[in-house]
Amino acid sequence: MTIRKYVKQYAAGHVLFEGLFYRIRAKLKYRKDSVKLQEEYDYYNQVLARKMVSFLKKRYSKKMSKLKQEVENEVLGSLQINSKKIWILWLQDMKNAPDVVKLCYESVLKNKPDDYEVILLNEHNICDYVTVGERIIELYKKRYIGVQTYADVVRLELLTKYGGTWIDATVFFANKNYPSYFFNSELFMFLTLWPATWSIPTVMNCWFMSAKSNDKLLLLTKKLMYEYFKKNKYSCDYWLISDMFEMAKDAYVDEFENIIPFSVSNATILHQRLPKKNNERIYLEAIKLCPIQKLNWRYDEKALNQEGTLYKYLLNMMEESK
Repeated sequence: MTIRKYVKQYAAGHVLFEGLFYRIRAKLKYRKDSVKLQEEYDYYNQVLARKMVSFLKKRYSKKMSKLKQEVENEVLGSLQINSKKIWILWLQDMKNAPDVVKLCYESVLKNKPDDYEVILLNEHNICDYVTVGERIIELYKKRYIGVQTYADVVRLELLTKYGGTWIDATVFFANKNYPSYFFNSELFMFLTLWPATWSIPTVMNCWFMSAKSNDKLLLLTKKLMYEYFKKNKYSCDYWLISDMFEMAKDAYVDEFENIIPFSVSNATILHQRLPKKNNERIYLEAIKLCPIQKLNWRYDEKALNQEGTLYKYLLNMMEESK
């Protein structure tokens, strides 16, 4: 993302000066260490997100009752089904994906529930399954919004229409020893739980979501996303979907309370460890806590492929299991 687009993003969220200050500060501090730099960006993004969530709640508070009524009208008499489909998206197609993404995809195919079908989506076949709003497509094609925001709308469209499970392309399945409710709940996602919520303003983690079709929380989140982009070209937050879900859960408290609380901390232990020297004990203990782990593909290929890294360990393990 260019500096101009960061300016637009931060301005849309009313955090222009703080956002640019934090970004420049992080760049100067860790310009030679890409791992530390990304960690610093992630931290400052959470600081900014708290202000942006507060701003968005004030902006859309008067529209919530109307949008909620629209949701109620849509679900009235409709069926809630789980299509037993796993949705994975890589816009450039899997053959052009980074090796980390290919590794994760192979792990899902190997360790998914036996009765689930994997649907691999790319830029050309999304329209075979859902219709994304013209305004969103226009903003994406003109590069006002990025891949992340576009994918967020796609995942909401898919899950509200078909149900099933959305899995980001950088999610690794170590084995099949996960709870069945990860997949067969009315709604499940890894949550940011207290006391982490003191510093992180949103509870949603959208990289793994299981739902039945016509889920009220996701329908309202989707409507809020479309409402936002009626008057905005730029997303004010990389995790805008989480900000909107935060408002949706306030409107549907009982439905949110039914989500089985499983901490995202247990599912992200390996997130920043791929280019680091592998510690097998840490890996084994991590997958005992949660065999589904969110990884990260934004690393230098040379650093990943050094002997002894966690990435090489996972790669070798997958090769040996074939």
